[in-house]
Amino acid sequence: MSAVSDQNSACQVAFLLTNNFPSFYLTTATSLLEAANKILKRQKFTWKTLSLDGKNVPSDGGFSIACDDSLNLDSHFDALVVITSVEQFKQDPNQLELLNAWTDRGISWALLTSNGCANSEREPISAHGNQALNLPSCSPQWLKDNQWLHDINDGYSTNNPANLVLSLIAKHSSNHLALDVLGQIKNQLDICPLYTMAKQKFSKTSLREQLSTQQPKLAESVTLMENNLEEPLNLNDLASYISLSRRQLERLFQKHLNCSPSRFYLKLRLAKAQTLLRETQNPIVTIANECGFVSMPHFSKVYREYIGMAPRDERRAKSAHQFSIRPHKVKSNGVYQANPQ
Repeated sequence: MSAVSDQNSACQVAFLLTNNFPSFYLTTATSLLEAANKILKRQKFTWKTLSLDGKNVPSDGGFSIACDDSLNLDSHFDALVVITSVEQFKQDPNQLELLNAWTDRGISWALLTSNGCANSEREPISAHGNQALNLPSCSPQWLKDNQWLHDINDGYSTNNPANLVLSLIAKHSSNHLALDVLGQIKNQLDICPLYTMAKQKFSKTSLREQLSTQQPKLAESVTLMENNLEEPLNLNDLASYISLSRRQLERLFQKHLNCSPSRFYLKLRLAKAQTLLRETQNPIVTIANECGFVSMPHFSKVYREYIGMAPRDERRAKSAHQFSIRPHKVKSNGVYQANPQ
């Protein structure tokens, strides 16, 4: 069974600053996080500044930043963003050792350097004499399961500082929120091409992502349902995982989706079954089991009731638009509702 989503919990970001760090990157990163908090109307993202020794750090603009603390392996945060210059990396091998140590511990970090040097290699960082450094832009943990970075490319992937921070927002909340943040600051940061590309990728978001900024508990419950179709959760467990009572969960679904959680869950399972019947050659009994139906007669009965035909007839259907089942729709006034059938 999937772990409970942490999209509703706070995310603390640590910014490690080194001598002559590019100050614009820090301003950009904190502006993006602040914009996300304003959209959410809560302090989802918090941040602190660190240095290797805990002392003030001079920026490339000639002013110094007073850091909150020093960085050590006992530091606690959800993500680490290192803002530095390539020259500083050449001078201080301790930074290389630190990043490799964080990688070994599975901590998510990103590297923002003054010359935009970045790639997605996952090899340990090393420096030998005057040889050019091979600096990855982020750790394997940052890249893992991060659809934002996977989908935004053509020069705007890990090479773009704003995009790395947006990927952090997407990872800890949703692509939908990251797109909203980008839309607000695109002119300010002169990254309109990035916004255009992201909008094309993420303007059609899932119900879970659309709900995440407005109804996080509801979004979390939908995520759990989507991740547990083969072995459906009972409603008491589902409510417990998101710290609600069963009655509160039922009210939440009725208010915002105009149906019960059981009915919504069933439609998600049937939608998956319909996709598998149309797009695979798996035996119907296997599909029934994959969608949480332990009895073929029950699967056939429910499928016919909701879809309007038997599963075997669905497989024969040649037109993809016939008898389509959709678990939800979004009304023009922003109220989310399930289709009545």
